[in-house]
Amino acid sequence: MGVHTEVVSSCTVESVCKEVSSNATNLENCNIFVQEVAKKLNSEGLFGGNADNIVARMRKGEPFTKLGTSSDSATKYAADGYLVVGGLESFNMQKKPDNGHVFVVVPGGPSQAGLDTPWTDSNGKPYPSRGGQPYCYHGSKNPKLRTPNRTQVDFLFSRTDEKNVFYAALPVKAEANSKPSIASSDSLLSRMVARLSGALTT
Repeated sequence: MGVHTEVVSSCTVESVCKEVSSNATNLENCNIFVQEVAKKLNSEGLFGGNADNIVARMRKGEPFTKLGTSSDSATKYAADGYLVVGGLESFNMQKKPDNGHVFVVVPGGPSQAGLDTPWTDSNGKPYPSRGGQPYCYHGSKNPKLRTPNRTQVDFLFSRTDEKNVFYAALPVKAEANSKPSIASSDSLLSRMVARLSGALTT
């Protein structure tokens, strides 16, 4: 992987996800959640439409780096500071639902196995998580899956579907995290003072 000077700290993407998750409206649809995160990272124009549209755009490549179905690569790119989005189109899902699903990957994976998932058996007992997948933030039409907290990809898809989730990475633009430093402000002030002093003495 080459050096990308526009990539910023990996904590930036997760902190943005937390900020977006604090608004309950953003949790009601997965595409809206991804769009709001992208907007705050100056990449909103690349994620228009519904989940199926977003994944189709990711599969085309540039400016995305296509990671295919490699969940390990998704976690690695997220740790390197990229905006990593994963998703699967509705027509590629086993049960062919009305909507696909997209989410934002964050560092920390692979996920943990043996945790209680939102899914339960006929007796109301939660199915245990399979683990081994990336961690993520997302929105969902399904209230059962909505959470403002970090979750894991194996909570969101069946064993069959999670193997087909497509991932793509996008460098985070530097201006999304750029703030004038005190040093640069002091330097600007010094130049202004020097210029004014020169004008007064001529």
